[in-house]
Amino acid sequence: MFIFNGCKLLRGRFPQVIAVLSDSPYYLLLKDTVIVAKESLELIRSSGDVKAEMKEIAVAVERQKSERGKFIDTLIVDSNRKATLIMTVLNGT
Repeated sequence: MFIFNGCKLLRGRFPQVIAVLSDSPYYLLLKDTVIVAKESLELIRSSGDVKAEMKEIAVAVERQKSERGKFIDTLIVDSNRKATLIMTVLNGT
């Protein structure tokens, strides 16, 4: 009973919670806003030193930009094929 009442409470507050959340540092780096991404990461992490983590995220973003995936990868790579099958079955039911 408590779980259902909690869900009702969260459902009403969802738009307010979303308005308070900031964009992720990963997304901000993807959009080439480095300073805002650093501020966002500092807000998420309580420690002041986020340089190492920022560098890791920046490397991951650059790798993703250089390695563009293709539709055929969803069928060739075994894990992607499995995920595609699961999502197709779940969306079909």
